[in-house]
Amino acid sequence: MKIWLMGHAERNNEWVAAVGGNFPSISLGFDGDSRADGWKELQLEGIHRTRSPLKSDSPWFCSHVPLLSDRARDCLADLLERDAEVLPVDFEGQRLWLVNVVAVPDCIDYQRSVYEVRGHNGSIRGFHEYQFRKDAVSGLDIFKVPDEVRGAPFVSDRFVKRVKECGLTGLEFKLVWDSELPPGSVVFEGIPN
Repeated sequence: MKIWLMGHAERNNEWVAAVGGNFPSISLGFDGDSRADGWKELQLEGIHRTRSPLKSDSPWFCSHVPLLSDRARDCLADLLERDAEVLPVDFEGQRLWLVNVVAVPDCIDYQRSVYEVRGHNGSIRGFHEYQFRKDAVSGLDIFKVPDEVRGAPFVSDRFVKRVKECGLTGLEFKLVWDSELPPGSVVFEGIPN
């Protein structure tokens, strides 16, 4: 079993933002809790010369809130339906979909993971190496971990394969765990400040 961290391809230069600049209040609300009830369609605009129609299936909106085209949503629908909410947004007349990941299992094997702790409160600052409990992530296709609910989502090997099969653009994946490899084999580089 493999687990990947979902991100945006470096060559993806399509960026969007919430109209009116209320990005912080919107992005902070995507913390593993449901947002479907009472969701009001968000209006997005292009930044850095990004305009509709988009070329990418996943323009950059926020690292922990993936944004999908209709094509990407349709391709991934069965993998998202249980573990995430897919919420409509409007980008200059083009329908896009925010992915709110609501699966946040207690799945980290803290004894085998390598991470840094904040000195003032003992919370986890970031991981150098993720070690997951296989029983807790088996069957999940997209999820977040409790220590990083505002971090990028993790996805299954099945999710990555589907993205490739559908030829979706704008996303990239970094392997962060392989159950077949011993600890120390897959080291995650970089801890956010």
